[in-house]
Amino acid sequence: MAAVWRFIRIHGDRRQLYELPDYILRDVGVTRFEINSITSFGRRDTSRRMRPSKEEEGGAR
Repeated sequence: MAAVWRFIRIHGDRRQLYELPDYILRDVGVTRFEINSITSFGRRDTSRRMRPSKEEEGGAR
């Protein structure tokens, strides 16, 4: 039964994201091509992301 609820939630999340305009998706850092992956697995593939700045890593040394 849990699998059915998960499918329903994922389908609803995808529908809502696909309804958003591209500029809003871009503001939150998501592309249309990533929606299925994000909603299925709950996160992005961060291997392509830029490295965090020194401030984000805990401050300049």
